[in-house]
Amino acid sequence: MKQCFLKKTDKKSLDLVFLGYGQDEKPFQYLKDITPNSVALVYDYTDRDFDPSLYYEFEDINLITWSMGVFVANLISSNFKNYRYEWIWEKEQGTGFLNAKHMPLKNHENI
Repeated sequence: MKQCFLKKTDKKSLDLVFLGYGQDEKPFQYLKDITPNSVALVYDYTDRDFDPSLYYEFEDINLITWSMGVFVANLISSNFKNYRYEWIWEKEQGTGFLNAKHMPLKNHENI
């Protein structure tokens, strides 16, 4: 895995973003401009080398996951002592109509 900081501040809050499969950091450069917190990205899941020591200095870690990052974040989130909550996007209308005969529609998504 690759890990990089887009922005590092003196605050003790971090937005830790797990990107989707095959994504790099380029489309997510805007995140450093919309949050006062430090921003770190985790991507390129070709190996499982994750260094949690990069984040020990932070007291509040906001975990943000996207696509394949949801699965990877679940694998390693047990290492974070301050993991408290997740964001869930509740959709107004369910999605996945083509698979409606085989599974229920998705009306929420973990962000």
